[in-house]
Amino acid sequence: MTTPSATRRITLCQVQELLTVLRQNVRFASHQGGPASPIISKLTSLLSLVRSTSDAEFGSISRLDLVAPFLDVVKSEETSADGTGAALTALATLLDFGVISEAFPQAQEAMSELVDAVTTARFELTDPRFDEVVKMQIIEVLQSSVCGSSGHLLGDESVWDSVQTCFVNRNQVVHSWTLCHRAERGLFMIVRAVFARFAVLVAEQEEGGDG
Repeated sequence: MTTPSATRRITLCQVQELLTVLRQNVRFASHQGGPASPIISKLTSLLSLVRSTSDAEFGSISRLDLVAPFLDVVKSEETSADGTGAALTALATLLDFGVISEAFPQAQEAMSELVDAVTTARFELTDPRFDEVVKMQIIEVLQSSVCGSSGHLLGDESVWDSVQTCFVNRNQVVHSWTLCHRAERGLFMIVRAVFARFAVLVAEQEEGGDG
């Protein structure tokens, strides 16, 4: 299990890395005397919050507030593919290390908003090959969301949106074989996770009935 100290440091690293990537884009680079981008401002505020918070206090931060700046990047049509990819990588890392779990405030809301943002991700199209990498990252984050330790926090609509996103990417004829295969694998893993939880639910209901 990841320690409170580790989860705080992991979050701090993900914010810093995303800021570094975004600032390489002239659209988000700070200009002397000019206002900072709202996206950069929110990430900078989150960075300051996490830095000034103790390991114990970090657990009391709303997980919805924690992921919101990352989701703003994913939802922004002005973000380039590399910026969106960096935000998706950060979200996948937070999921994998249990930063968003039911032990923390508003984890369920955070998971719902995360899936909603990722399934409707918008980014500036550039190189088709790199754009496909971002689409594969989208599938990976959705798979981590549904199949991971916090997947049970998702409602039916979020799970269905994840299934639809994988299915659509699997059946787009313009997509490469690699992307189609990754989408098919993601779809398989999500469906398997759903049926595994369903089996557990049925078993619990049967035990309750016997009691």
